[in-house]
Amino acid sequence: MAAVVVLLLIDFKNPLLAFMAMVPLIAGTAWMAGLTKLAGMKLNFNNVIALPLIIGIGIDDGVHLIHRYRVEGGGGVRTIFANTGKAILLTSLTTMIGFGSLIFMTHRGMASMGTVLTIGIGSCFITTLLFLAPAFGIARGGLSRGKGEAERTEPSRR
Repeated sequence: MAAVVVLLLIDFKNPLLAFMAMVPLIAGTAWMAGLTKLAGMKLNFNNVIALPLIIGIGIDDGVHLIHRYRVEGGGGVRTIFANTGKAILLTSLTTMIGFGSLIFMTHRGMASMGTVLTIGIGSCFITTLLFLAPAFGIARGGLSRGKGEAERTEPSRR
């Protein structure tokens, strides 16, 4: 997790953007923990193996949306979710289907890992939508804008 934080800080060069990319992962992981607890699942060796996979896959959605936000600027929230939102939906669903197929294995540990991965990736995707969409709306003027936004809003100085 520390390596992910360092890479986000290097990539975004802005602690606020790095934090925004981490929020869906943190919240999604918390939801995953709660849902697995409600389902009566216990932590086992295979579930522990699933956690780094969830961290790696769960951070992708937030990172892609933050990068698109920087390109589109604050005014393009609908465009961000119409285009990049479709892409992260498809990647999340296909990954959930792939790991979800493990649920049908006869080995209980592998089936448990498939369940945790499916719940974890789904939780990270849903929290990406629930947290980043409002955050983009709130932060329209507070974050660094992409070139497209700057060109649309600033008058020419010639």
